[in-house]
Amino acid sequence: MQPHSVGAERRVHPRIPVSTRAELITAIGSRWVAIEDLSMGGAKVRVEAAAGEWGDAVDLRLPGNRDLAPLRATIVRTQRDGSDFLLGLRFDPLPPITRQVLASMLELPS
Repeated sequence: MQPHSVGAERRVHPRIPVSTRAELITAIGSRWVAIEDLSMGGAKVRVEAAAGEWGDAVDLRLPGNRDLAPLRATIVRTQRDGSDFLLGLRFDPLPPITRQVLASMLELPS
């Protein structure tokens, strides 16, 4: 594994800016969040109240895909942004069908 310099880009997948809502499911319940960017590896979401801490496991249910199982993820970043919170989510490995659906949503080759 190669070391990363401070501020180096560590993402494997390109982030696609989006503006949509999704359901974030945590150990204590669910709430609606705004997805600000999405990739094959994770998402940045905005939430109005604290929804978890670094390392917490969560599920993200994307809009319009009720047949798609929620995406299992880990919170890898939390940041206060005014009265909101930004969460960085890293997806767990995705099953092939989920990868295909997500790639289609992002208009990427699957």
